[in-house]
Amino acid sequence: MVNVAIVVPIPSGMPADRILNRAIEIATQGDFPIVGLLVRSLAEQSQHEIDDEIDQLSDLLEKTDLAFRFETRVDGGELAGHLCDVAQEHNAELIIVSLPPKPANASVHLGDQVQKLLVDAPCEVLVVRGADIFTDSGSEEL
Repeated sequence: MVNVAIVVPIPSGMPADRILNRAIEIATQGDFPIVGLLVRSLAEQSQHEIDDEIDQLSDLLEKTDLAFRFETRVDGGELAGHLCDVAQEHNAELIIVSLPPKPANASVHLGDQVQKLLVDAPCEVLVVRGADIFTDSGSEEL
């Protein structure tokens, strides 16, 4: 059997607990490795800060029996495109993303990035409630 993965984007500047815990829950059921994707801007975070973030996330995942790795993209670009690329590279079974609850007095829309991911992803996409990885305009937060 080919070892498939679960890909999960790690939101910048926000707790990743909910989305990462959901990934751990699903990965444990099928013994899938987790691939965490961090899309960051070196204009907003230093390499040292990014490394510290990866160390903290690694500490959390080392408590599980799951294989995991983190990939970092610092070149900007569309989050949906990066997620599709990483999912393809790792033969992903699933991409897990999260969105915030609907703001008061606002219309509901998925946003360009989520729609792009749903159309272009090489695997299933699960949307969970939790940390916002997409801005209101539909583009990613870097």
